[in-house]
Amino acid sequence: MTFPPLLLGLALLFWGWQSGLFGPAALIAVVLEGARVFKTRWVLTPDAFRRLWHLSTILLLAAVLYALSANEGEVAWRDFLQPSSRPGAMRGVTRTTLQFFQWLPLVFALQMVAHAYSRQTTVNLSTVPFFRRWWQTDARQLDAALDASFNVVWPYWAMCLLAASVAPRHGTWFFGCLTVLLAWALWVHRSPRYALLVWAASFATAIGLGYVALQTFHYVSQWAWNYNPGWLLGGSQVASDANAVRTSIGRIGRLKLSGRIVMRVQPRDGDPVPSLLREASYQVFKSPVWHSGGTNNGFEITSSEPNETEWRLLPNKPTSAAVTIARQLPQGRGLLALPLGTAKLDRLHAFILETNALGNVSVDSGAGFVEFDAWHGPGPTLDSPPGPEDLHVPEDEEAALTRVQTELGLVGMTPSRIVQRVGAFFLDDFRYSTWQTPLRASSTNASPLSTFLLDRRSGHCEFFASATTLLLRKAGVPARYVVGYAVEEKAGEQYVVRHRHAHAWCLAFLDGAWRNVDNTPGSWLEVERQRASFLEPLSDAWQRLWFEFARWRWGQTQWRRYIPWIIAPALIILTVQLLWRSRWRRLLGDGAALVNPARFPGMDSEFYLFERELTAAGHPRGPSETCRHWLNRLAEIPALRKVHPSLREALILHYRFRFDPAGLAAADREALRSNIQTG
Repeated sequence: MTFPPLLLGLALLFWGWQSGLFGPAALIAVVLEGARVFKTRWVLTPDAFRRLWHLSTILLLAAVLYALSANEGEVAWRDFLQPSSRPGAMRGVTRTTLQFFQWLPLVFALQMVAHAYSRQTTVNLSTVPFFRRWWQTDARQLDAALDASFNVVWPYWAMCLLAASVAPRHGTWFFGCLTVLLAWALWVHRSPRYALLVWAASFATAIGLGYVALQTFHYVSQWAWNYNPGWLLGGSQVASDANAVRTSIGRIGRLKLSGRIVMRVQPRDGDPVPSLLREASYQVFKSPVWHSGGTNNGFEITSSEPNETEWRLLPNKPTSAAVTIARQLPQGRGLLALPLGTAKLDRLHAFILETNALGNVSVDSGAGFVEFDAWHGPGPTLDSPPGPEDLHVPEDEEAALTRVQTELGLVGMTPSRIVQRVGAFFLDDFRYSTWQTPLRASSTNASPLSTFLLDRRSGHCEFFASATTLLLRKAGVPARYVVGYAVEEKAGEQYVVRHRHAHAWCLAFLDGAWRNVDNTPGSWLEVERQRASFLEPLSDAWQRLWFEFARWRWGQTQWRRYIPWIIAPALIILTVQLLWRSRWRRLLGDGAALVNPARFPGMDSEFYLFERELTAAGHPRGPSETCRHWLNRLAEIPALRKVHPSLREALILHYRFRFDPAGLAAADREALRSNIQTG
């Protein structure tokens, strides 16, 4: 092996140390380095090397198959979400890829052992299946293929360093050991034209830059893990906080929401689509922020059913409709946007599911992409009964609310009638607008919400939702402020929910249950639709592509379970080809074997014709007998004794014709033909 002693063995031990495969790594290192001690060598033909490459290909595909089945697919989600493997689905996919790279030294170990104990110091590229097929497509390159060879030790050494580098965690000594191995390899092949000091300075500079790059990559990777990768679905998510939400009430200028898709919603056949998806509810208003309020609104863990993908939020409530919701959850956690009255979630892969008294549902340690069924219906909800906070009115808004209450005559009305009267008030006298102008000097002491009710009467959904909530409270109807999304844009059989569909409304407690009350003028949807970009169809097509990719990546597509059935036939075909290909050729006959004949220099030498004739005459060459010894043995035959000198000269010319890269000159070629004919 034309390679520095012990360098490959140390690289293997380094790989085993970092990947946790120290036992196999030590065994391979001993076998490969033992080739320097044991001088026994094999004579491997190109066909033998080709078969070894086929075997390595089989092992490579088997590694892919095992990695996918062990870390991905529908069944593997259960293993991902156990406490022992809580990194989540994204880290599970990453682990699959890294695990495959860690196994590469094992996959090609047999190839390296054959190379270490063979007489060939290099491997011809024509033995590699891919290169062989490439060269066979062009007969003019067959001769060049004979001289194209490489030493597989260096690529394998680099493979060991790569496999060691993709380990999930690196200790303090990782970079130092890697530096020593690289310095050793580069030192052996350093250029003698440069002084040792120049070489050392260059190497130190390269190592320093490499260390800076390693640290930069570490920080970037940490930032990437913590960053909300909204581009994966082609949309940005409006992240809600269960504790508080800051509204744009009092903000001057135009609200700008993008047309990026946040989620996709598909009702079950025959079921109505819910018009609103509630993400979070709040009780206490201190302009411009709504807070969850109260001391009993903390989250509590909800247990899943035995299948670990079904979650009963209201176990005793019957449901009449279901809707499929698909969306991204950054870092596998966040609030779910659900229809009011959701009683059960199905096909939801999560480790922790929590709910609170305000009806909020939170996922923790789940997948980065979820696609689940929400079963819902009228009647009870997750929300707690109304309390004092649901009737609280801020002092800053008291005067304006009292004036509107008097104007509408809400005193003495039933709760249902109050809700209807307030809805008619906003429908008749208000309009929707995303543009807010500065307040006039005479009204600077009034709050933005009071100005909205008494003077401006124009605003976006946060104004309408906040004003409705406080007006109902002022009239004695418990109410809560809600944020979520409106579902109104149909795309095929699904509905798409965009960033601009983010919405706010009110929950009112009527007839013993919480009900949605949305007094924002319906024109708001048309206003938002008119603001869509003319390039939105192209953006939607791109986002659809990423949506399908996310479904596949996070195991939400059914066809992933068929991956083993796709790879298994390839493994079977390669195995049969490896073990039985030569038999097929013998059974098919000589004609089939000549479909792609190998053309090597000297194959048309007349010496082969002479050998066949003597074999037919009963004087064959022995299996391990060289041509020279064979001719010496033939010289003992009286009939051939006289022509032995010419045959020896022909053999010398034959060897040159067969193995000399320069070939034979025309005169020597004719001499070979003449000597054989004379013999």
